[in-house]
Amino acid sequence: MRQVYIHGLGQTASSWEPVLHLLGAPESSVCPDLAKLVSTEKITYPLLYHAFARLCDGLEEPLVLCGLSLGGVLALHYTVEHPERVGALVLIAPQYKMPKWLLQIQNVLFRFMPPAMFRETGFAKAQFVQFCGSMMDLDFSGALSRISCPTLVLCGSRDRAN
Repeated sequence: MRQVYIHGLGQTASSWEPVLHLLGAPESSVCPDLAKLVSTEKITYPLLYHAFARLCDGLEEPLVLCGLSLGGVLALHYTVEHPERVGALVLIAPQYKMPKWLLQIQNVLFRFMPPAMFRETGFAKAQFVQFCGSMMDLDFSGALSRISCPTLVLCGSRDRAN
């Protein structure tokens, strides 16, 4: 099975390097850099998801998708739409229904943060804010029953939002 590790918002593909080393992950593992998947000025969740889905569609199946936060949302979304291509799913602090209140608070905080705080994410500040706003209506509640592969969901006991 082809392993795909998807980082969260505010991280990069290299965030997985220590984990992959400890896991002894195969060389064929894929760690896409989400900011580089979409090469437009405007960044929205639908644009990023479709770029991620194209990447997965081009990989040999079955896939093992392991996603952290935003990466978990993308992995969940792909699995719901392509259950036959996913052999296993690992979701770390995922959201299946976006908490609008949390995204709204984050967006307010992001507006006050200096642009330099966003440089390492691969997104400009305005792109980051726009992207978070585009996720507010995501809700996979009605589609979770389509997932039939073995699934592991990891979430901290104090992580109320997830």
